[in-house]
Amino acid sequence: MLIALGILVAGGVGLAVIGVATVRNSTAGRFVDPLPGPDEPGYQAYVEPTPTMAVVHRGAEGELIGVALLVLESNEDGGTVVLVPATTLIRQDPDEEAPATLAEVYDQLGDTGVVAALADLLVVAIPEHLEVDDARWASLVAPVAPVEVELTGQVGEWGPGTVPLTADDVGPFLATLSEGEPEVERLERQVALWTAWLPQVRDAGADALPGETGVGIGRFVRELAAGLPSIVPLPVTPVDEGAGGVPEAYNPHVQQVGDLVARAVPSPVSPTPDRRARVRLLNGTTDRALMAEAAQALVRSGAEITIVGNAQTFDEEETRLLYGSEAQRPAAEWLAAGFGDATVEADPSLDGGETDDDIDVTVILGDDARDLIGR
Repeated sequence: MLIALGILVAGGVGLAVIGVATVRNSTAGRFVDPLPGPDEPGYQAYVEPTPTMAVVHRGAEGELIGVALLVLESNEDGGTVVLVPATTLIRQDPDEEAPATLAEVYDQLGDTGVVAALADLLVVAIPEHLEVDDARWASLVAPVAPVEVELTGQVGEWGPGTVPLTADDVGPFLATLSEGEPEVERLERQVALWTAWLPQVRDAGADALPGETGVGIGRFVRELAAGLPSIVPLPVTPVDEGAGGVPEAYNPHVQQVGDLVARAVPSPVSPTPDRRARVRLLNGTTDRALMAEAAQALVRSGAEITIVGNAQTFDEEETRLLYGSEAQRPAAEWLAAGFGDATVEADPSLDGGETDDDIDVTVILGDDARDLIGR
């Protein structure tokens, strides 16, 4: 049975751009000069990657408690906190002599290894991370403590009802896992803590967190708190149930994880070369809302949206995925399969290094794009 804890808040997916690029016509291979405006044919801009950071929780005995992936959005929603179980499986082959779960990776490779494994699992680069223990949790929460959470039953030393957690309580509370209790129930309590803590950070203003406010954990927590962030566990299914039917590990639910990543990280960066196809997304219609929907569909299929803009005309009837060299053709065909089997075409102007950006596939949206996305 699928375990789905929490609901990711639905909303528009924003693509933040970082300035107009000097562009080439994707079908003629020539520079466009002077630069067009955002509403004009031929406009293109580089996409700013969605900021991501991992918080790796180390328990009192040196074990991995879990990982929180913090994601910032460009709109007013603030972003997303994705909570990941320590026993999440990262490989399926039992014959491999390699760690099977994030907890085992942590035991062997520490926090850096866990972040790399999670990035590989989600196919999303995670350039920043912070390892926290009980003392670090206490220092983070202290300016706004106590943090009140609602419990329906006994959790360690904390009874049911409204529980005011002191700063020193937070780390042990997040780590508590009773005998015979599945790990996903601990994730529910982690959801409760983040859900209660972030509004208190917002209300406390400048003194809500220790340390610098514009970088690292200070930046991420403040920006999350300033909006209406989603707090959501990674969608998983239980495997290897042990004594008493308690799962010993969890498999990521592939489709739901893909949907979650596409919504939460609208502009992902590939964690390693070639894990995501680099895409230039151009609108060949007058439907502006189409871009966000198309971007989400492409990201779900494995795209890294690098450049967005307008086609050379807004009268495109057919959506096309263009590639330059034969080496890029499989990526175009893969993305097209997840985009309603859109047309794939070779574009000689994209081959031979003639363009000034690293793009694998150019997607030109036509009037049929919305129907294709809905397939």
